[in-house]
Amino acid sequence: MFGDGPHFLVSAEDRVDLPESVNIIRYRTDFHTDHRSCILAVELLRRPSEEVNALQYDRGTVAPLQSAHFLSDFYPGGTWSTSQTLGLKREDGTDSELMVGPAWTIEELPEPTATAAFDLAVGLICFDRVVFPIDCVGRAHQVLGGALFWHLVAEDLVQFVQWEGIDGVMFVPPLTACGSLVTGKVPSHTPMSVITRQLGPVPGREQWAGAQFDLLAGKVKLVDLSGTLNFADVCNGLLVSPLTRSTLGLSEATPLGQIPRWTAGPALRLAQIARVGAACQMLGLSSMKLMTGASQVAQVAFSAVAGGVMAQEVAAYTLTGQFGVIPEGALGGDPQVWNSILAFRDSNEGTNLRSCVLKYLEANQGAEIVASVDASLRQALPYRLIDAARQRMSALLLARPGGLGVTPGIWSDASRLWNGPSAWRSRSQILLDSYLREHRLGPYELCPCGSCEKVRFCCQAALEQP
Repeated sequence: MFGDGPHFLVSAEDRVDLPESVNIIRYRTDFHTDHRSCILAVELLRRPSEEVNALQYDRGTVAPLQSAHFLSDFYPGGTWSTSQTLGLKREDGTDSELMVGPAWTIEELPEPTATAAFDLAVGLICFDRVVFPIDCVGRAHQVLGGALFWHLVAEDLVQFVQWEGIDGVMFVPPLTACGSLVTGKVPSHTPMSVITRQLGPVPGREQWAGAQFDLLAGKVKLVDLSGTLNFADVCNGLLVSPLTRSTLGLSEATPLGQIPRWTAGPALRLAQIARVGAACQMLGLSSMKLMTGASQVAQVAFSAVAGGVMAQEVAAYTLTGQFGVIPEGALGGDPQVWNSILAFRDSNEGTNLRSCVLKYLEANQGAEIVASVDASLRQALPYRLIDAARQRMSALLLARPGGLGVTPGIWSDASRLWNGPSAWRSRSQILLDSYLREHRLGPYELCPCGSCEKVRFCCQAALEQP
């Protein structure tokens, strides 16, 4: 030991024979039979401080809680590309890859039925305003149709959020099996440029469309979560937790700060959840709807717990008298349903319902992040209130033959019982197996994640957990 100190010793034992200048960093040996706990302690010491000081923004700038519902994941029926891998040229001339987007596959969803229209109906029934990521402008326009979409924009019933950057996983040779979380900023990424990439004017109506686009751009809230930090460092801090790693299927032996290619999608979903939760807190949004099966990951990200009667169930009961999820076909193409929802919002029953939802959420502001996963209401709303809302909506829908045209068999909400992370790990295991075959790696060779462990006891074991 050189110098006066302080010095540090990583040890499983309490060493009383050392000088006072030596500080003991204790680790437990009952988690692992090897030296992994000791290595983890050393890795934690070398991590950047930004991962510890995550999101220390000025709490005085946080907006008061408002009756607003954030739809973080909005995909109408159809086929969507949810991820891109971009080839990049670095300053030194070397090639690299950047993966962006959550990389959903159909196998990771509980059922193929799209719920975008129903999610929007939930927000309009239970909250004063619905908020989307700005990338969803075109999708919302598709679901609602032009006339209804621009009406909601003009009445300030829908707003949009644009973040300061885009999260991705960067793969830099020679470590092409592993990448790192990064957050990049695009200088030309203005609200108007994003809007015009998704919507275009009908020939002959360019002037009208320009005015509408200006109105829409005024409904976009700019949210900078990084400040003096890089948001990727915030998410890397989340990946230190053994619980987070187990949930995502990331081996504890994989070096901190490295994301294997086969778990890049789940890591980006974690980043998206963290962004949504922090944005809801900063903007004072009282509720959020996350992607299917994400509640378990959200608990890891910001300690929110889902359960009980959800806002989506209150909305479903209001529309049909039954709890569950309404398929998109029963909502998306029928203007009468949306007109009835807007009329319900203006009724006393609709106003009382939204007020009661907000009061309940306000009573739970003691949480680290007040936005509730899937708008969980924990059975706080009295039956009399939602039944009155149901009766009012029934009167508004009475003129429509056949009601919503759904049978009781459709009303089993599989998404509530769906173990999202388990499906994510199954998909990651397929990607890992493909990588191993492509590179001719066996189960007892060194894992390509850089852990110096054998594949069988590293990434393969992490992904095979139930």
